Amino acid sequence: MDRPPLPEFGFMRMWTRRVQWTVGAFVVAYVIQLVTQPLFESFLVLRPLGGGFEPWQPLSYTFVQAEPIWALLGWFVLLNFLDTTIRTVGTRRFWWSTFATWAGTSFLTLLAGLTGWFAGGSVATPNWWIEAMIVWFAFANRGAVINMMMVLPMRAENLAWLSGLLNLLNVAYARDLQSVHMLLAWIVAYAVFFVPTLRRREAAPVPRKGPRGAGFQVLEGGKLSDRPRRSKPDEYVN
Repeated sequence: MDRPPLPEFGFMRMWTRRVQWTVGAFVVAYVIQLVTQPLFESFLVLRPLGGGFEPWQPLSYTFVQAEPIWALLGWFVLLNFLDTTIRTVGTRRFWWSTFATWAGTSFLTLLAGLTGWFAGGSVATPNWWIEAMIVWFAFANRGAVINMMMVLPMRAENLAWLSGLLNLLNVAYARDLQSVHMLLAWIVAYAVFFVPTLRRREAAPVPRKGPRGAGFQVLEGGKLSDRPRRSKPDEYVN
C-alpha cells in the first residue's frame, strides 16, 4: 500500500523564486565586495552632502554589507520575512512602500549628515529594508505570535516596538550616522504603513441612518388569525 506524500518542508515554502533572486543578488554583491574591498565599499557607501557624496550612492549603499555573520543574518531575515510580508500587505503596496521608505530614509539621512551632530560620515547597509519588512509585517499582524530567535514567543507588534527601541538606544550609544539611518528607517516605514491606512479610514463612507421604521413595514396589530396572509415572502417585510 502506497504511503501518502509527506507535506512540503516549511523552508521550501519560503524559498520561492522571488526570495531566491533577492537573496542571490545580495550574495553576488557580497562576493564582489569581499573580492574588491576596500575599493567596493569606498565607492558605493552613502556619504553626506559635501563630504564625498556621489549621485549613485543612494542606490548602491544598500548592497554594501557588514561582516559575514551579519550578512548571513540579513539573508536569513529576508528568507523569513520577504514573501510573508508581500503576502500580508500585497505586492503593489509592498513595492510602493519599499520605494517610499528608501527615498524617505535616504533623504533624511543626508539631512542628518549635514547637521554634523553624528560621527561616522557614511552609511552602508541593506538593513533599512529588513527593518521596514519587520515593521510592516508586525503591524499588519498585531495579534500574531512569533518565535523570536526560534525560541522566545512574542507578539508581532511587540517585536516591532522592541526593534524601534533598540534603534533608539543604539543612536544614544553610538551617535553615528549609521545608527541614525536605522532609526529613521523604522520611523519612515511606520509612517509609510499607517498613512495610507488612515486615509482609507477617513475616506470610508459613513452609513446613514434612514427614517424611523424604514427597514421594515410594520403591520397593524390584532390576533394572528386576523392578520392578512402574505402572498409572497417579501410582500410586507423589506
